[in-house]
Amino acid sequence: MERSVPFKIWHTSKTIEGQLYVPTINYILMILTIAVVAGFQTGSNITNAYGVTVCSVMVITTVLYMFVLHYAWRKPWYFILPFGIFMIIDLYTLSANVLKVPSGGWVAILIGSGFFILGFCWFFGQLQLRRFLKNHAETTGLNTLPQDLVS
Repeated sequence: MERSVPFKIWHTSKTIEGQLYVPTINYILMILTIAVVAGFQTGSNITNAYGVTVCSVMVITTVLYMFVLHYAWRKPWYFILPFGIFMIIDLYTLSANVLKVPSGGWVAILIGSGFFILGFCWFFGQLQLRRFLKNHAETTGLNTLPQDLVS
C-alpha cells in the first residue's frame, strides 16, 4: 500500500491472516526501549514520560474515534456528543500531565514527533512520486512513440 517504508514482513501463521512479524520494527523498538530505560535510570523517573504518553494516546484515540463515527459511519451528532464527555476527561488528565513535560515528558513527545515526521515525509514523498509518474505518463504521447523506438 506504500504507506510506510517497505520492511521485510514475516507471516507467522498460515491460518490467521493478520498475524505478522516485522523484524526491523522489533529491533527499532528494542533500541528505543533500552535507550529510554538507560536514560531515565529509575522507574520513578520514567513515570513522567509514561503519564504524558498515556494521556496523549487517550486524547488522540477519542478524537479519531469521533472522526470515524462522523465521517466513516455517518452517525448523527447526538450519537457522537456523549464522546465529548470522554474528550473533556481526557483533556483534563492531559492538562494535568503538561506539568510533567519539563521533567521527562518531553522524551515521549520527541519520540512521537520523530515517528510522525518520518511517516509524514514518507507519505508526502510517495504522493509527489505518484503525481510525477502520473504527469509523466500523461505527457508521453503515442505520437512520439515511433520516434523513440527508431532512435
